Amino acid sequence: NIWYTEKTYPNTSIGNVAGTLRIKENVDFDVLKRAINKFVELNDGMRLHIVEKEGVPYQYVKEYSEFDVELVDFSNRPIEELYKFEEELTRGTFDLLDAPLFYFVMVKVSDNDGGFYIRTHHLISDAWNMTILGNSVVENYIKLLNKETEFEERPSYLEYLSEEEKYINSDKYEKDRKCWHDKYST
Repeated sequence: NIWYTEKTYPNTSIGNVAGTLRIKENVDFDVLKRAINKFVELNDGMRLHIVEKEGVPYQYVKEYSEFDVELVDFSNRPIEELYKFEEELTRGTFDLLDAPLFYFVMVKVSDNDGGFYIRTHHLISDAWNMTILGNSVVENYIKLLNKETEFEERPSYLEYLSEEEKYINSDKYEKDRKCWHDKYST
């Protein structure tokens, strides 16, 4: 449905999910950039790309490669400029075909306040996922600050798809489908 909404309203921000996470301390932006990259590396669902063949969308997971994250400094500007900046970014659009469906930018508010803005397309995330994303990036940031090298293994989107396919082709699925169909037949 998200894909068809995009086809109905192309080149709009209708599918954007966005937010800013601020850390109320002196932020090491080099470490934060590495933490953001680590999150994308560990989460194959963030690396989904869409291609279209004969009008049919297909998804694949692009191999991870490090990417740059811009830093925008608002420390000598009114906070309203940050809010306007966030609003403008949120209205931005994604190239949906064979391109990243996320956009990060780091923001410095003051010497003791900074963080990052993230915009994702609803094809790869939702509001619930944004909480997980924010918590995971901060967790990575703290680990990197502490020179830790072990990062929590994240559930793989590809493994989920594989398990879903097994379920859909199982007797249990047919039994469950019949049960729900019967329950709501009237």
